[in-house]
Amino acid sequence: MSEGIGAFMMGEMEKFIQSTVPEMLSNLK
Repeated sequence: MSEGIGAFMMGEMEKFIQSTVPEMLSNLK
C-alpha cells in the first residue's frame, strides 16, 4: 500500500469517527 493511499484512508477514517462518535455519545445518555 502506498503512502498516499494510507494517508487518504486515515483521513477518511478520522472524518467518519468525528461524525459518528458524537452520535454514539448522545445515544448513551
